[in-house]
Amino acid sequence: MSFVKACALSELEDDTPKRVELDGTPVSVVRTEGEVFAINDICSHANVSLSEGEVE
Repeated sequence: MSFVKACALSELEDDTPKRVELDGTPVSVVRTEGEVFAINDICSHANVSLSEGEVE
């Protein structure tokens, strides 16, 4: 596994997803409860952007 910088931590607001593209792949990055997570930005069930949603 390798790591790729998606964005600066200063670009992330708590519990607010940010959409970035990594090698042409849309990725949703979010900081919540002091941790940062990155997942494919497309919901597999509804084919919509996860970065436009809310973090619970």
